[in-house]
Amino acid sequence: MIGIVEKFSLIFAKLAIIDGDNKPRSQPFYLETSSQGRVSWRIAPNTQKGLKTMSVQENSRINEEYFAAVNAHDIDRYLDLLSDDFVMRNINNPEPVRGKDAARQVLEDAYAAFPDYHVELKNAVVSDDQIAVELEFSGTHDGPFTLGPGAPPLPATGKPVRTQGIFVATVKDGKVVEVHLYPDSMGMMMQLGLISPPGSE
Repeated sequence: MIGIVEKFSLIFAKLAIIDGDNKPRSQPFYLETSSQGRVSWRIAPNTQKGLKTMSVQENSRINEEYFAAVNAHDIDRYLDLLSDDFVMRNINNPEPVRGKDAARQVLEDAYAAFPDYHVELKNAVVSDDQIAVELEFSGTHDGPFTLGPGAPPLPATGKPVRTQGIFVATVKDGKVVEVHLYPDSMGMMMQLGLISPPGSE
């Protein structure tokens, strides 16, 4: 049981919860285990338990700038936030996207398929080296859209789409080095009319 508590201590010592406007909502905390096995909560000062407050604040800023660039369709601004060895992994694609040139192509394709592409941040959790975001994507399918590797592009349907997803990023030395995406592809396909909603038949 102590082992589990210690694991949670490490997690909670690193995380600071923020609202969608990227402003701190609560002070970070951690669990402390005494030599007798007693567990107590402690508020984490700026320099204790490995908490790097400045890093958390910096990563909150990076998170805000990342999605501001995406929503502005400013690809160069977006690429400036990425490391040279950037990797993007999408749960729907077996092969990761590697490098800035490939990341540029991903955004160019997304903007071509959804010219009004927009992401809204619902909730975020930021630590000194990671960012996790619950988000909502919206856009109108007005261009060719490829659903996956080897799939033929889907011609424009003109249909609006609104889906949810999870974004997890790793940050190092002020740059986003890796992103994991967990989009609601099933919901998107239903809204595009490619599959029927459950129970509709």
